[in-house]
Parts: sequence; C-alpha cells; structure tokens
Amino acid sequence: MTVVLYNGSFLIPENLDNTWNVMAWVNADGSLPNILTRDGDNPVQGDGQISSASLDGSHLQLNFDNGATDSIPIE
Repeated sequence: MTVVLYNGSFLIPENLDNTWNVMAWVNADGSLPNILTRDGDNPVQGDGQISSASLDGSHLQLNFDNGATDSIPIE
C-alpha cells in the first residue's frame, strides 16, 4: 500500500477486514484524519481489498485484488 500526496493532503487507502476506505489528512495544527467522500457525503469505501493506489492527475486510481479498478476524483 502507499500514501498519496495531493495538493498538501495525504490520501491514505487502507484495507480493513475484507473492506476498504480512503482516509484524507492535512498536516496542520489540530487536523484530524477523515474518510474521503465523493458525490456529496458518500464515503469512499467498499468491499474487497486494495492491491495498489496511484495518482493520475486529479484522480486517485485504486486497483483491487479481484482485478477491479476505481477512479476517484479528488477535486
């Protein structure tokens, strides 16, 4: 797994017990990590396991153990 840096924000994909999510964190006084959201307030999460993550412009690219992929806009 990896940590992705985008415009001063750390994006941290994490595998849990057969599920995953992406945390976002900014290195600032009092900053707390939060689950990344998309389409309003929908958390970026799902079933399965992330095998790799990378940045493609303003999209976080996730690859999964089952061969699936997800492209998450982060702007």
